[in-house]
Amino acid sequence: MKVSNRFSKKRNIVTAANLGFGSQTGNQGTRFMDKNGKFLIHRTGIPFFQIFDSYQWLMTTSWTTFFVIVVSFYIVINTLFALLYFFIGTEYLEGSRAETMFEHFMEAFFFSSHTITTVGYGSISPRGFLSQSVAAIESFLGLLSFALVTGLLYGRFSRPVAYLLYSPHAIVAPYKSGRGFMFRVANKKNSLLSEVHAQLTLARTEINNGIASRKFYRLPLEYDTVNFLTIGWTINHPVNEDSPLYGVSQQEFEQSDAEFLVLLNGFDNTFSQNVQSTHSYKWHEFLWGHKFTSMYERDLDSEYTLLHLDRIGNTMQVQLPELPISEPPLLLEEQ
Repeated sequence: MKVSNRFSKKRNIVTAANLGFGSQTGNQGTRFMDKNGKFLIHRTGIPFFQIFDSYQWLMTTSWTTFFVIVVSFYIVINTLFALLYFFIGTEYLEGSRAETMFEHFMEAFFFSSHTITTVGYGSISPRGFLSQSVAAIESFLGLLSFALVTGLLYGRFSRPVAYLLYSPHAIVAPYKSGRGFMFRVANKKNSLLSEVHAQLTLARTEINNGIASRKFYRLPLEYDTVNFLTIGWTINHPVNEDSPLYGVSQQEFEQSDAEFLVLLNGFDNTFSQNVQSTHSYKWHEFLWGHKFTSMYERDLDSEYTLLHLDRIGNTMQVQLPELPISEPPLLLEEQ
């Protein structure tokens, strides 16, 4: 397939240098960004530990994974020290009353947990130079470990995050006398987001002289800034004569492997910091001939407005205006 390159005539083109991507990305048929806003880039070519950042990973991984890692570390480190006390001899643990081997090991394990947390109930105490040395090393390691875990917990709780909810699909809907490419976003939390600014970029594949490359176009929006994101914001790119999507059909949209990259920035009054959110819509995540239905209503029993977040993706089918005939649509020709 050869895609005729009339997009390059538009004034709104964004060069690859503006976005940090080269044109020969080799990702045709895939997406740049997943639904959580993470760029799908896998770095290779140098040793793993020069790429991997444990602090960054622990700060950004899910809470479930984080607590599994912390609990696993706690169990493993206490098991290792319990084995040391066990091999040194449980007779060097003053106050031990165990009778079986398993009970001796479990007493050593719980003594280790008392030591590493510096709780020290006193029911068991080390006796002899070797067991006391191991206990001293373990208590020092415990101080360092819990300081690190406490710092990570504080960092995860205090890290400003934009809790934005995106509509599961973007839509192609009637807009004025033409069409608009739209999606909807809302704030999931009760925090106040102000001065929220949106940027929308189109990434698509173009084939020129038999060479496939990705081209990027900054799409102007009907409104690119709202003072307060309180209810919901339908972000709309009007498809007019200045749009790089003017005259593009659904088939051409699919064949060009189009992807829309979303960047939102705003000020979170809770953290008194700027927050940002990224998202992506692939060509198959668009609904053609739909429009969004209302997701909020007045509460008749109070002065509040009810915002139904579960309705953020609700749409209804509508008739799209015909493609413009003043300029021929983007042609796909067999090479």
